Amino acid sequence: MVAVLLGVTFWLRDQPWVLRDPHGLVHHSSLLSYGLGLGSLGLFWPVARQLGQGRQSMGQLLSPGFPTLDQVVLSVLIAGQLLLSGVMIVPEVLRELTPVGVPLDPGASLDLSKAWLLAGVLTLAWLFAFSLARPWKMTFELWVLAETFFLLLAHAWSELQATASALRWGLALWFLAGSALLWSREKLRPWYVRHGGDWLKMEQGIGDFRWLLFLGTVAPVLILTGWVAVLGFAGHSPAGPAADSWFAQIGWVASMVVPLGMIVAGLVGHALREDKAGYIFWAGLVLTVTVAGGYALGVVLAPGMLSPPESVFAVQLGILTLAGWELVWLWSGRWRQAHLQIVQLAITLAALAGVLVPAAMEVIWGAPPWSALVRQASGIAGWLALGLAGASALWVARLWFARSAIHVVGSVATALAILAACAMARGDVQGWRSYHVLTLGWTLAALFLLGTSWAGASATGLGPVFWPAEQRERVVAVLREFFPAAATRRWVEALGLVVVLMALGGAWADPVRPYWSCAATLAISVLYGASAVWTRRPGYVYASGLLLTLVAYLIWQAWLVDHIGIAAWFVLGPEVFDRFVFLQILALAIGSCIWSLVEIHLGRREPPVDLRARFIPYAHAAALAVVQLLAIFILAALLGNIVSLEIMFTARWSGGRC
Repeated sequence: MVAVLLGVTFWLRDQPWVLRDPHGLVHHSSLLSYGLGLGSLGLFWPVARQLGQGRQSMGQLLSPGFPTLDQVVLSVLIAGQLLLSGVMIVPEVLRELTPVGVPLDPGASLDLSKAWLLAGVLTLAWLFAFSLARPWKMTFELWVLAETFFLLLAHAWSELQATASALRWGLALWFLAGSALLWSREKLRPWYVRHGGDWLKMEQGIGDFRWLLFLGTVAPVLILTGWVAVLGFAGHSPAGPAADSWFAQIGWVASMVVPLGMIVAGLVGHALREDKAGYIFWAGLVLTVTVAGGYALGVVLAPGMLSPPESVFAVQLGILTLAGWELVWLWSGRWRQAHLQIVQLAITLAALAGVLVPAAMEVIWGAPPWSALVRQASGIAGWLALGLAGASALWVARLWFARSAIHVVGSVATALAILAACAMARGDVQGWRSYHVLTLGWTLAALFLLGTSWAGASATGLGPVFWPAEQRERVVAVLREFFPAAATRRWVEALGLVVVLMALGGAWADPVRPYWSCAATLAISVLYGASAVWTRRPGYVYASGLLLTLVAYLIWQAWLVDHIGIAAWFVLGPEVFDRFVFLQILALAIGSCIWSLVEIHLGRREPPVDLRARFIPYAHAAALAVVQLLAIFILAALLGNIVSLEIMFTARWSGGRC
């Protein structure tokens, strides 16, 4: 080995890069020359071991049972060429991916002829030593040789300034090829054993090879793709590839997306072969980035800027892809792991909420002109995204958390109302039509949840009369499972509270005041009343009755704005406060009468329905409040007549001054 090193050094002293500079001995071309010399010598010893296996003394001499010097040198040469190729490719990658106009030192180019010759020599030496190597060492060296091969292929594109693109494609192809090798390893087993290999030891190196394959291919492809994406979204264009290169001709999007598609295909193949859910999970994430990022990058590198509608559409594409992937995953019936499916679903729902929640906030608090978020949210992609995300969420909840399905249904119903409001906002010049649609949608969502849960809890069979009894009972069982009473009531309460707050928000500026706000509040009052009848809870009775007083307050507020021109939460003064008190008395009296009639009707049923429990019935409490307020009202009017003062009351509702 020393003789080979000396001989190569003697030859190198006359080469131009060493002639006047001794440091040229560590030049990359010199290192390749040393590698060729040692690699050629390394071809001799594996052949000698193969020939000496039939002779005991020679076999013991050439194969002592521990790593020999030539085996160590071969391993060092294989790893060294990968390291040298990787270091030399960095400047070429930077030349392509540096933004246009940024100066960059091109650096020295790798001597490809020597590099390919060395790769061939080392591969032959490795093949001769194949059956004698340890499994882990053999799998590691196979990965290194293949990685070096694709690095050298990428180096060949340096003249066209397309090294990074070639590297992405090459590593993606190597990932597919290496994955196919792993998938078909059982077919290679007879050949390996026939050549003297120990298959049990070989299996121990499979896992190491898989990890090396992922780290050496998937990770660099994702990093290089992300680099280009960051440049594009920052408004910069990469310097390469050259216009006459194949990668430039197919376009940036295809050049970026196809290698990612290979990664997805390889991950799916690993899932099928190894029967592990983790590969499906990561394949879904990579596919989502490929679809959404590919669209966004295509817009940015057109060249152009990613407009707000296009940004929202890119997010919707990601939601569609990830939710669709989850549905296919669930439909397959394989690789079902709760934590992975829940994490993937959480990403989908978080992205969906990132679109719908700001859109709902703009409908509630904003005003035309609407942003791109509201306009784009209700497009076809928005409805499809909600449908697929809702279906996948319901399936996952049904599979792992059946009692949580009500939260999925409630969320979907809430989101449907938001999309409907966004759809109405397109031609809404004032903003109130979409506001009303959102209020109506959430009211209908609460009504749907309450009615469905009530039907499931009370009925013994649901469906057309011609259905068999078992099928009708099965429908009821499904409703009870998906709409448990306690959780459904929480949803009805929350939606009712939001609708009431929105009714208050439109008390002053709503052009149809007080009708729409009063109608929404009355609807929630009826819903709470229905909840009281269903659950026998007097708290809902009080909530329903008190909402009638809120209706009276909304009517008073509309009168203040329209007749006096005051927009305030509360106002005191003659002919103002007395009208407020009278409307409250009227609302309490109406509520008392309604609930008295309801309780009388429910008390006549068999068995009777009691809504009072240990509370004072709302009908009685409201009647007492009416009597007390009327007494105060009349006494204040009399006092004002006696002392000839106007104290907040003018007594106009009692017939004028007494």
